[in-house]
Amino acid sequence: MEEFETYCTNCGNHMENVGRAVDYHSDYSPYLDYQITNTVDGIDTSNQNNICVHLFICPNCSHDMTKVIEEI
Repeated sequence: MEEFETYCTNCGNHMENVGRAVDYHSDYSPYLDYQITNTVDGIDTSNQNNICVHLFICPNCSHDMTKVIEEI
């Protein structure tokens, strides 16, 4: 996984990229095909534009946020 410098808007600490946000929607989400789960990530053109929504969590204050990144 590529590293992204993302900082917490609450405390300024470096946030950890914990993977695709849709993988946290249900117990089975991480095991489904990317083309299927990209249809429920909140961005209509994820598959066409090769983008993915990732979840970032602050290890200091537990604040979380999502960020759109390019698929590799």
